[in-house]
Amino acid sequence: MIPLRIWKRLLLCISLICLLLVGAVVQWAWSPMDQDTITLRTPPFLSVVHAQGDSFADDEAGIAAYFNAGRNIDLTQVGAALRYTEIQTDQYIIGALQLTDYTNEAWDVKLYAAADGWVMAYYDKSVETSKIFDWVHYDGGPQMPTLLEQALKQIALAITVPEPAPTYYHFAFPNADRMMLISDFCTRINCADEFQITLPAEFEYHEMSWSLAGSNGSFSDDRVQLFVDGAQLEELDPPGGSWFISSAILNPMLTLDQQHTIRVSSTGSFSSSDVRADGGLAILYKGS
Repeated sequence: MIPLRIWKRLLLCISLICLLLVGAVVQWAWSPMDQDTITLRTPPFLSVVHAQGDSFADDEAGIAAYFNAGRNIDLTQVGAALRYTEIQTDQYIIGALQLTDYTNEAWDVKLYAAADGWVMAYYDKSVETSKIFDWVHYDGGPQMPTLLEQALKQIALAITVPEPAPTYYHFAFPNADRMMLISDFCTRINCADEFQITLPAEFEYHEMSWSLAGSNGSFSDDRVQLFVDGAQLEELDPPGGSWFISSAILNPMLTLDQQHTIRVSSTGSFSSSDVRADGGLAILYKGS
């Protein structure tokens, strides 16, 4: 259990500034517990995977989420839900899963399911953790849905088991035991939201990555941007009726014991635009 005083230092999202209209500023006070902090746990079935002679967990898996169905799984049901199957034996299946509302194969999640009930969704270890932000289904609340969570829900539906509560793990950073997903958004043209964060040096940080999404661009000059401490990391030209999403490793990492400002914004010439800007950080660290 991390002491409350450490939590207070870990996520100092004290002021979230919303430029809802030109000249109108609303300030929000956020407590540290308003943001998701996820515990990372080693999958208990790894020894079984190794015994099966498959090395995918060691060779390719990065950020992952898993659950146990509580009963044996019919692997043919899993296979029917996949875009394609890479490996299938009597004991397990591995393939690619197309996510709801993400038709491009670039967003497909790798899926492992074992006949004994274990199911895991994961991205390759070369992929930044912030790719798991599910902006399409994000409702602006404090809890950020993830693409891995979505994948597990789809498989749970396919094999007719209750919707799971996922457990997360990062195979490339086995010492990391915590993950923060910090999100922000603004709607309408020429809006901006920002939050402040200070990361205490007491903790060991393994990866920091960012994500920016834009949607509902109505005019040719509509843009969305993500800034860290005033420096622009990315700008997107969001199309009307669909999403543009970008993510990458934050390099260099944020300086520790120093307040940083993360800002997401939109710009354009026409006040009637419905453009939306979403941005966030994913931080992997050892907190215990």
